[in-house]
Amino acid sequence: MPVIQIKRWIPAALWAALILLASSDMFSAVHTRSILESFFHRLFPSWSAYSVYKAHLVVRKCAHFFEYAILAMLVMRGFERNQTQGPSTRPARSLRMTMLGVVLLCAMVASIDEIHQHFVPSRTGSPYDVLLDTAGSAAAMLLLMRRRSSARAERKTA
Repeated sequence: MPVIQIKRWIPAALWAALILLASSDMFSAVHTRSILESFFHRLFPSWSAYSVYKAHLVVRKCAHFFEYAILAMLVMRGFERNQTQGPSTRPARSLRMTMLGVVLLCAMVASIDEIHQHFVPSRTGSPYDVLLDTAGSAAAMLLLMRRRSSARAERKTA
């Protein structure tokens, strides 16, 4: 694999490493609770303790969704570069198949992440988090597909 192709995968690899780092004890709910809950108490002093707890939970779950949406975009970047520089004897993969591959790869990373969390004492692995992570990567691919079809439509009318 040429060096230029490997460089296209570095951001995705680094982001995946950050995701796996975030599944350590350092980023467990126990450690993020004090930071996020004090933020919400200051921002919304009239909120009950339960409302603050729920806001903390929502922020953590949104982080799952968006961190995997970003991972999907970075993985797509790596795949796209490989498509355009492949030998001319090999047919280019269809965009939909590439996007499906991106979502499956992100689901694998999410599964590894949750399995890792299962062995961290302050964390719990959850299949629901794998689904949420996969939904984030699928949403990113759907948005990308919509953006590309809009761009194609604009070029046809221009």
